[in-house]
Amino acid sequence: MRSQPAFLLIVTLGSILAASSLNAQNTAFTYQGRLQVNNGLASGTYNLKLTVYDALTGGNISGGPITNAVGVTNGLFTTTLDLGAAPFPGASRWLEIAVRQGNSGNFNIVVPRQRITAAPYSIMSSSVADGSVTASKLNAGLGSPGQVLKLGASGLTWGTDLNAGGTVTSVGTGVGLTGGPVTTTGTLAIDTSVIPRLAATNVFTGSNLFNGVVSAGNLNNRLIGTFIGNGAGLSNVAASSVVNFSGSLAGDVTGTQAATVVGRIRGVNVASTGPLANQFLRYNGASWTPGPVVLDTDVTGTLAPILGGSGQSSYVAGDLLYAPSANTLARRAIGLSGQVLTVANSVPTWAGANAHNHFGQTWTGTDTDGLFVQNTSITPGVSALTGSATANTALNYGVFGQTASQNGIGVQGTALSAVGATTGVAGQSASPLGTGVYGLASATTGNPTGLYGEAFSTNGIGVYGVGSASTGVSVGVYGETFSAQGYGLYTPNRLYVGDTAFFVGHASLSTGARLFADSGTPTSPSISFTISPNAGMFTPSANVLSLGTSSTERLRIAADGKVGLGRVPTVNLFEIAGEASKATAGSWLANSDARIKTDVRSLQGALDTIEHVRPVSFRYTEEYRRSHPEIENKTYYNVIAQEFAEVFPGSVKSSGEMLDGKAVLQVDTYPATIHSIAAIQELDQRVKTQQAELTRLKAQNAELEKRLAAFEKLAETLVQKTARP
Repeated sequence: MRSQPAFLLIVTLGSILAASSLNAQNTAFTYQGRLQVNNGLASGTYNLKLTVYDALTGGNISGGPITNAVGVTNGLFTTTLDLGAAPFPGASRWLEIAVRQGNSGNFNIVVPRQRITAAPYSIMSSSVADGSVTASKLNAGLGSPGQVLKLGASGLTWGTDLNAGGTVTSVGTGVGLTGGPVTTTGTLAIDTSVIPRLAATNVFTGSNLFNGVVSAGNLNNRLIGTFIGNGAGLSNVAASSVVNFSGSLAGDVTGTQAATVVGRIRGVNVASTGPLANQFLRYNGASWTPGPVVLDTDVTGTLAPILGGSGQSSYVAGDLLYAPSANTLARRAIGLSGQVLTVANSVPTWAGANAHNHFGQTWTGTDTDGLFVQNTSITPGVSALTGSATANTALNYGVFGQTASQNGIGVQGTALSAVGATTGVAGQSASPLGTGVYGLASATTGNPTGLYGEAFSTNGIGVYGVGSASTGVSVGVYGETFSAQGYGLYTPNRLYVGDTAFFVGHASLSTGARLFADSGTPTSPSISFTISPNAGMFTPSANVLSLGTSSTERLRIAADGKVGLGRVPTVNLFEIAGEASKATAGSWLANSDARIKTDVRSLQGALDTIEHVRPVSFRYTEEYRRSHPEIENKTYYNVIAQEFAEVFPGSVKSSGEMLDGKAVLQVDTYPATIHSIAAIQELDQRVKTQQAELTRLKAQNAELEKRLAAFEKLAETLVQKTARP
C-alpha cells in the first residue's frame, strides 16, 4: 500500500485593502505560508482547497470551499483568498487547508485548522453603520466643550488643547540675521558678514563649495587662489598667472599640468607610435606619423657614392653597377645572349661562353665550391644543375657525390630560403623498383652520412620523400640497418608523424622518456585500439584519467585520487553508479584489530535506537532516473536519509549531486547493522530473564497447587466430620 505524503504548513495571514476609500474595500486577503512535504521543503505546483469553519474541530462551514493553484518555491508560496464578507460576522473562525500536488489525486487535510486572526475581519469595517462607534466606546462619558481626545498611558482621554491660542513674547535671531530679540516691535535684517547679497560686492573669506554651475559673465570677474575642477568653459585665462593648475587639458594638448600629451598639431592627430632614431614627423594626408627620409620625395638630385648613392642619374634594363676605382661607381650594360660575365683588367666584363664538351674533365682546387651553377630564371620547374643517366640497364647515377673524409657528406642539399615550402634534396625514380634518392656511407669508421638534408626555412624540409604510386607498397623515405644496435631511421630530437604511424615491432622508450598524446574524448580516445577505435584512454581535464568503451566514459580517476565507476567521483574515494557484485558472498572487509582501537564501549539502548529507524521500500523518481540511466525502474529497499540523520547524524552526508539547489544526501547504514546486532542481544537477554521468571513462577505455581490440594483434602475431612451425627 502506497503511503500518503505528510504535509506541514507554517502560515501567515494578512489583509489586502483597496487603494480607494473604506467603502470601496474588497473582501480579498492574502494567504502566505511555507509548505513541507515529508520533512522536506516543497517545490512545484500544488492545489490548496480552503474552507472556513466556526470551530477548531467539527463545527459548521461558514465559507468555501474554494480551490487555488499556487506555485511553491523552496517551500514558500502566496495566494489570494476571496470568500466574501459573510464568513466573518465578528465571531471566531478557523481555516481548514487541504493540499495535493498538481490537478489530480486526493486532497490531504493539514491539521490542525488555522485560526483566522484580526486581519481578515477588517472586511467587516466596510459595513459598520454610521454612529455605531460612540464616545462611550472610546472613553467613559463625553468630554467638555473645547476639549480634544488624547492618547495617554491608560488609553484615550479627554483633555485641554495645549497647542491652541497664546501670545508671542519674543522673537530671537540666529546666524545670518541681526536686530533681535524683538519683544514688542522691531526690524530683522540680513547679516552681510555671513550671508552674501545679490547686486552687491561680496568678499568670501572662508572656504566655499559650489556644487552647481557658477556663471561669471563679466570679463572683470576674478578667481584668486586655488581653483580645482576640469576647467570646462573657462576663457581669457592668462597662463602666466595660473599657479598650481590641477585640471585636465583639452584640444591639441591633453592630460594634466604635470603630464601633458601632444595628441594633435593644428587639429591633426599625432600617431601614438614613438619615433626611431633619425626619423621625423611626416603628414600622410590623415595624421602625423614618424618615418625616415624618402629619396626622390624628401631629397632630389644625385647622391654621391661616398654618401651611399650611386652617382648615376639614370639606368636602363639589365645594367650592372660596379666600381672601376675607389669611391667611384659605373654602369655596365647587359651582355649578349650566351655570354658569361668574367673579369678583365680587374673589372667585370662580358665574354663568350665555352661551348666545348666538358665530359671526362677534372677540376681541382681549394675553393669553397668546386662547381657552382646558378639559374636566375623564375619559371617553375627550372634547374640550376640537372644530372641525367639515360641508360636503362646496369647501375648508373643521375647525380653522384663522394667524399673521402671521415666526417664528410657525399651529397648535401640546402634550401636557404627563409620562407616557403623549400626542399633541400628531392629525388624521383620512375622505375617500379627504383629509388628516388639513395645515399651510401661506405666508411667503416667515423660518423659518415649516407644522405644528409638541411633546411633553414621555418617551413623547410631537409629531406622530402613521396611515394606517389597509387598501387603497391610505395615508400616516401626508407631506412634500413644491418647492425644490431643500428637505426633504420634516427632523430636525436623530435619526430613528427602527420598521419597514422604503423609499428610492426615494439615501440621502446628509454629511461626518462615519455609518450605524449592529445587529451582525447570518449568518442575519440587519445590511446585506442585498431579493432576498437572508440575504446581507450583519454583525459577530460588536467590531472584526470578516464577509460571509455563504445564512445562512453566508464572509469574516471580524479586529480585528488577519487575513483568513479560509471560516474564522476565528488565526495568518496570510490564511487559506483549502479550495482556491484562479486563471485562469492560477503561484504567489504575493514581493519578491526583491538590493538588499533581505543575508547571501546558496549552499545546501550540499541533496541530503543533501532525502533527509531524506519526501513522503507521505494522507487526512484523519473527525473532522477533520467539523469542516472543505470538505475532500474524497480522497487528498492533502504532508509530515508533525512530520517536516518535524526538517529545517526554522523552517517549522512552530501553525495556531491545537487537537486533543486540542494545537495542530494547519502547514508551509511552500517551503524544500523551494528545496532541491530546489539538490539538482538538485548532481546535475547530479555527473553532469558523472562524465561527465568517463568521458571520461578512455574515452581511457585506448583507449590501453590500442592498446598491447595492439601487444603482441599483438609477441607474435605472437616466437612466429613461436621456431617457426622
